[in-house]
Amino acid sequence: MENIVITEQGKQLMSKVISETESMTFTKIAVSDYDYSGIELQNISELQSVKQTAIIAKISRTDGKTVEILAAINNEQIPEAYYVRTLGVYVKDSSENEILYGISISRENPDYMPAYDGKTLSGVSYRINVTVEDSEYITVNVNPAAVPTIMQVEDIETAFREHTEDKVSHITAADKKKLDGIEDGANKTIVDNELNSYSSNPVQNQVVYEEMLKRMAQKWVRSHLYTLYGIEEPSSVNGANTGSHYLDVKTGNTYIMTGYIDRGAQAWTNTGTLQSVEEILNSKFDKSNIANNLVTTREGYALDARQLNKSVAGSFAESVDNSITALNNALTPFKFTNVASGTQNIMAFYNSITKMMFVSFNYNIARVNEPTSLVILNDNAHTIDTDKYRFPVSAWDGTTGNIVLSYGYVSGQNICIYAPPCNEFNAYAAFFYHCK
Repeated sequence: MENIVITEQGKQLMSKVISETESMTFTKIAVSDYDYSGIELQNISELQSVKQTAIIAKISRTDGKTVEILAAINNEQIPEAYYVRTLGVYVKDSSENEILYGISISRENPDYMPAYDGKTLSGVSYRINVTVEDSEYITVNVNPAAVPTIMQVEDIETAFREHTEDKVSHITAADKKKLDGIEDGANKTIVDNELNSYSSNPVQNQVVYEEMLKRMAQKWVRSHLYTLYGIEEPSSVNGANTGSHYLDVKTGNTYIMTGYIDRGAQAWTNTGTLQSVEEILNSKFDKSNIANNLVTTREGYALDARQLNKSVAGSFAESVDNSITALNNALTPFKFTNVASGTQNIMAFYNSITKMMFVSFNYNIARVNEPTSLVILNDNAHTIDTDKYRFPVSAWDGTTGNIVLSYGYVSGQNICIYAPPCNEFNAYAAFFYHCK
């Protein structure tokens, strides 16, 4: 952080302190992630985007015109990380009016305050030198509520250093008794607090128990809806509140917490029983119809896996394969002889077994002035079994690109489409029809 810049309101208060008409007490610091680079710091009266404040932990005079302020912040209450770009020092006058006295900014490499992850506590300590005048009306006492106090940290560090540097063994009788019970060659054992695939360390019993509950819960359908579970009926469940849902993984019974009864005991009500995955599967399959290829005899192989081998004579697979071959052999290309001008990309196949005809084509014609029906193809080789066939047509105006309304139909042996008025009629159709 750069040197503290005294604000205009700080200078005005200091003038009153010098003239002995006012007093001044340092109260706190505040940190912000706002970037004040290029701004006249002395004209700022309040910080923007304040992230944290801290009570001053230690303050002392270093000479007649300077005081040293110590304060610290940590991330215990910080949900989102930020950079400390600005630090402000606040004071109060004799009327308890608090003002921003001085500002320090960090133009490069600002301190980083990470978000608290519930495990690692991080913090930053600041030692700030602030210019004042030699006046007895400037208070330099410390608020005892400051946490942590830098003085305490320094005292602990000093005591620890003196303790570790001396040659005297410091051990209590209780600690000696514990050490006497440790056999020679014993070493430190690390116990993991989670299951994983790479560690060879032992695991906490609680972790193993919770994993067992999770795996037992998986045999119940919809068990994922329950965040609280155990291996028995609920009575006193940690983390439960009114409205919490609980699953007994042994029986599948479900419960809801309805409130509290005498002396704060939890009250639970049974809400039903979940179906097991095994029950669901059994209801979907008739086991009596499932044959095991390892034990089924040749005489009784009607449902045997051999039925899926088309190389086995008389098998179901052979029958299906023969049917597919027959259908393929019965499918032949068909060529229309009566085709309207403008018809392109005609594709047609006729199946002599099913007597089904598949047809697709493109069609193009110049300007259509009036709604009209156009005969596109004529199937003079087959008798179409009805005049009620209708089929969809994708149509558009080739000049504008706009979609136009069209449809197709069969009339006798003619295949027709409807063309609305447009500059250039384009169409595509693909459909089936049945023949007698």
